[in-house]
Amino acid sequence: MIAKFRQREYASAQGLALAKTSLGKINLSCFCFFVVAMVTALIVGCATTSQTTAQAPQQPDLEPYQLERRIVRLKEMVREKERSAGLQDSSNKDYILENMLLAKTAFDAHEWPTAKKCLKRVIDFYDVYTEQQKKAGSASLAEKEIHRFFRGEPFERSFVFFYYGLVHLIESDAQEGGRSFYSAIAADAAFSEAFSHDNALFYYFLGVAYLEKDDFGNASGAFQNCERLMREQGNPLTSSQRKALGFSWDEVVTPDAIQNAHKPNVILLVELGYSPNKAVGGTQNQHWRYYSLPSRAKSARIKVNDHELGEAVGLCDTVFQASTSGRASDKVALQEVKAFAKSAAIFIPYGGGFVSTLWEVEGDKRTWANLPQYLQVYGFSSDNQNLEIEIEFLDGQGNPLRNLSQSIQTQIDPKRLNVITTKFYETRQ
Repeated sequence: MIAKFRQREYASAQGLALAKTSLGKINLSCFCFFVVAMVTALIVGCATTSQTTAQAPQQPDLEPYQLERRIVRLKEMVREKERSAGLQDSSNKDYILENMLLAKTAFDAHEWPTAKKCLKRVIDFYDVYTEQQKKAGSASLAEKEIHRFFRGEPFERSFVFFYYGLVHLIESDAQEGGRSFYSAIAADAAFSEAFSHDNALFYYFLGVAYLEKDDFGNASGAFQNCERLMREQGNPLTSSQRKALGFSWDEVVTPDAIQNAHKPNVILLVELGYSPNKAVGGTQNQHWRYYSLPSRAKSARIKVNDHELGEAVGLCDTVFQASTSGRASDKVALQEVKAFAKSAAIFIPYGGGFVSTLWEVEGDKRTWANLPQYLQVYGFSSDNQNLEIEIEFLDGQGNPLRNLSQSIQTQIDPKRLNVITTKFYETRQ
């Protein structure tokens, strides 16, 4: 626009100079007409340009969200990466990491058998390694991971068991799912006796698994721990959030209240944000600090069959979990977790769930890079077999993100628990 103005001003100046040199030969009226014509042309040109700019259609700042296209691409990635030799070679230094990454990609693509297979490899490795270290003695555990195989941080190991349990719950295997959630709690607590289990998400799904087994006493204990942890972390559950989690009972969670309550038959898990990253910290760069790239989406609003339900409840922030290494305000010791597990023998944790005690990972910058930062849940009941779930992603101020809603059309079995998972992607393609 500025360039056009300058070009026209220059042309006008040339015209005036030429008119002055030929003033004796040109009639004054002609000269005036020439100047008026030039000025008029300039004004009309500016008006036309301005009008054209104002009438230009505004383009949307984001492309429409294509969830189906994303899942298709993820399935293609899974098929491609399954051919990697390192996935089955336990001598590979990144054997655990490669299986973690592919497991989560398969989980996001709803390729449950592949996700379960990769997670089982990791769990089997943990079990074998634990037995080896029991025989070798605990002193050998305190080696820096930079020269050893990748095994993951305590919070990463706990999520191996969590996703393994979630896949089983999706496949209606509450027994194996509950066992895995117990192992996730144990792995989260096992890093040190000064640290403890503080992941409300794990306790919530443990309670759900108990509900599926009609074990209302232990379900009550798990849900109580979930609420306690949310309260201790400064996020006490409101009445609407309790309903969003499917808690239709009173404030006091008791076995009788749960048994008489109408439990949800659909649980929606929404994942947002980027996984935790590591950066050196401390005065002498002696330890890692965790951070995550900012995500535009901070929460999600749920609508089912054109009926708005409300916002999903955030039960886990993986950056917080990584930063605290499982530290909770009351510092409940690992022995308490073990006692809780023994009192509820219906779910026996994997041996690898308790392995973390002396594993040093301070020298290892590798991370499970496709974990989410925020995991949010919404539980509800539906008698309809066909569901259309609309998910509207919100920013930190609760405003909808333009063109970034998701629509999920699925079929459920109203007579059993249905777990549905989805993820917010920062890119639209």
